[in-house]
Amino acid sequence: MKKDGKILFLQYNVNKNPHNMHTCLEYEIESKIDYILFQESWFAENNITTIFYSTYYCIVPEYQNIRPRATIFARK
Repeated sequence: MKKDGKILFLQYNVNKNPHNMHTCLEYEIESKIDYILFQESWFAENNITTIFYSTYYCIVPEYQNIRPRATIFARK
């Protein structure tokens, strides 16, 4: 959260590409974005595992038998 109390969000459709997700996450570290919302996130074939990034928590739906349409990364 910024000093003025604002929360910054970024929403991006990564088209199931892990490279696009990593690029956005790297950029957002410098910009200090609080929440990144990815549409069409990349998931492994088991629909459970996605990318890991040390400065963000990954929030995904609890139902793991279907591929989620969105993923949220929240700054730690």
